[in-house]
Amino acid sequence: MKIIYFAPIPYADIKQRPQCLAEEISKTHELWYIDPTVTGMRCLKKRDWDFKSYQYDVNPKLHVFRPNGLLSVHIRLQRFDRFHINTWFERLQLRELIASADVIWIGYEGCYRLIRNNRIFPRGKEQSSVLVYDKMDDNVALEQNASIRRFLKQMRSELESVADIIFVTSFIFYQELSKKHICVHQVPNGADFEQKKRAENLHLPLSHSVKRRFGYIGTISHWFDQELIRSLALAMPECEVALVGPVLIEKIDLPNIHYYGTVPKEQVPEWIRCFDVCLYPFKRGPLLDTIDPVKIYEYLSENKPVIAADNLEMEKYRDYLYTYQTKGEFLKLCRKDSLRCPFDDQKSQKEFFLANSWQQRGNAVLKAIIDYRKQKENSR
Repeated sequence: MKIIYFAPIPYADIKQRPQCLAEEISKTHELWYIDPTVTGMRCLKKRDWDFKSYQYDVNPKLHVFRPNGLLSVHIRLQRFDRFHINTWFERLQLRELIASADVIWIGYEGCYRLIRNNRIFPRGKEQSSVLVYDKMDDNVALEQNASIRRFLKQMRSELESVADIIFVTSFIFYQELSKKHICVHQVPNGADFEQKKRAENLHLPLSHSVKRRFGYIGTISHWFDQELIRSLALAMPECEVALVGPVLIEKIDLPNIHYYGTVPKEQVPEWIRCFDVCLYPFKRGPLLDTIDPVKIYEYLSENKPVIAADNLEMEKYRDYLYTYQTKGEFLKLCRKDSLRCPFDDQKSQKEFFLANSWQQRGNAVLKAIIDYRKQKENSR
């Protein structure tokens, strides 16, 4: 089986769901991982000229390809392209790959623009492929640019109506889509438990004089609860709040809040080991209910106490962490002298991660696709 995966992030980026699933599936099937195109318009604006195509192999069955984006325009202008002129150059480069695919997998709604106009493909060939939509995030809600939001909303609506199979990460996505689509599967994010064994002992720029260290790993953007973190720092000045990851919003200027920036993925376990308590301080609301956070698995893999904003996706972690609904509940938990670790022993920890491994997730994805193809063949 040959799978063409239009990924939401470059393969060389920090390893997340797209790369993990691609690696698992490529153990038994050929997979082409299509990196997002870097447009000539973006390069002109930033003057970095990184629009060229490339191709390389991760393993004999996992290939990475990025189309040349010289003649492509920024995604915010795509919704005005009614005749699909702006995607012609990208689609031309992908023509042979798509024509030979058994499965076309869309991991980001914006990528659907590359296959929705079938004029450049051999007639009838594209209809024989299984179209998969992997809805891992609510990208419309996450996007702050109004023009891009409208375009993604349009692509999402079309994808939900034409996809043969839809995979979702969160229960709320499953509830919404299973009402209008007959082939929806909930495949949450997973964990790489073995990664902790590969982490090196690193010298991290942390102070050893604090009473307790609260830590967060991940992107800090508009969904991050700044005021909650400010309240924690003011209420417990003897403690440190360590924030590790890219910062896309204004920083909090307090002496016991420290920003450490983006760190290599292989260093994440070592950073988490330095935290006394791990935080998941996202703003509570509809968006939070759609997020199945990989960082929770990362925290649990180090068996660290976790305090997380209460939401629908936390239901499956109830036995392993503490949740809060209000600022008062959050601060009360932070002030507790001792918080229990998620697992009592290595056996229970291993059992949890075996049930939530990327291998298990990859098998679930393949089973759904193979079952659908068999059903399609039998119905002919």
